[in-house]
Amino acid sequence: MIAHTRQTALDSKLPVFIAEGRNQQGNSFGHRLANAVETIFDSGFEKVIIIGNDCPELTTLQLHQANQLCQSDQVVLGPTSDGGAYLIAFHKKHFEKSTFINLDWETANFHASFQAYLQAQNVGLELLVELQDIDDPEQLKAILARLCDSHPFKKFIKYLIRDFHFNGFSYSILIPQISKQFLFLSRAP
Repeated sequence: MIAHTRQTALDSKLPVFIAEGRNQQGNSFGHRLANAVETIFDSGFEKVIIIGNDCPELTTLQLHQANQLCQSDQVVLGPTSDGGAYLIAFHKKHFEKSTFINLDWETANFHASFQAYLQAQNVGLELLVELQDIDDPEQLKAILARLCDSHPFKKFIKYLIRDFHFNGFSYSILIPQISKQFLFLSRAP
């Protein structure tokens, strides 16, 4: 998922900065993400688009939509079906680090806490299309069922399970093993 997300970001032709495990600083997801955003702003950028690595349905179209909305000073959220976000885009002036750190990251309450964060700043929110991220084996199965066979992520998963029959029975055996070993180890902003 990291490689797919990285390639999608690079394909957008927007400047890309990668903050993953080895170069993140902080003792919580909120701290690590806020520190990564602060680093981007300290580098001279005025706007940032944050994407997660757990949404294989993310396309360059969503990145370009967020970029365009940010150019008109909008705060943008790409919501996920479980109350989280696959994309957050905003201007530097809308970044309040101490409050940003304490949002309800990685919970079903994130969307509501993010809206409250913006309301406190009297800032509006533009929503992109809702997508599903992958936080558990059931979400992975649902996304695989929706993706076309030529989608790079689905092709990669098929490659991983090439020795198994690609049916419901194999999913119930394989997917929990994949998720326990790989799915949660590399979460990154």
